[in-house]
Amino acid sequence: KGCAWEGELGGLKDHLQSDNGCDYEIVQCDYCGYDCTGSCDANRTQFVELLLIEYCNETVERRYLSSHRKDCPYRDYECHYCGLIDTFDTIAGSGNITKKTPTGLMVFFPVPHFSVCGEYPLECPNKCGGKGIKRKDMETHRNTCPLERIGCPFKDAGCTAKVARKEME
Repeated sequence: KGCAWEGELGGLKDHLQSDNGCDYEIVQCDYCGYDCTGSCDANRTQFVELLLIEYCNETVERRYLSSHRKDCPYRDYECHYCGLIDTFDTIAGSGNITKKTPTGLMVFFPVPHFSVCGEYPLECPNKCGGKGIKRKDMETHRNTCPLERIGCPFKDAGCTAKVARKEME
């Protein structure tokens, strides 16, 4: 159908630039991963020194913009484990993301943040029942886990057996 606005040509500019604007005007999504033109909160990026910037270049009719913004991969998203704020795509996306720094340097993120977040809760891989172990604490847990397979105390003498820690005690 299209825009139903009617009026004098002189009023067109006001129609297009009003608070809501014309629903049928093609607009660009204004989401940006980081807008550091003013002051940049140091918690907004994993690599503060690089100030990685990415923008959504999607264009849609204004009437669809709010719907697009709800699913935009460049919308701000907070890791609910560590509090890092970045784009949705970087935190929870599929990985394989390349970001461009202001100096033109391209940086590749092969995995999403959730797969490397130190606060992300994991289960013990030995199935000891340990749940909710923070990724950053997993090595410490495994050093005391009763089901962790460890080498025989006589390995220096040639024994190659590995058994659960609880069986060695």
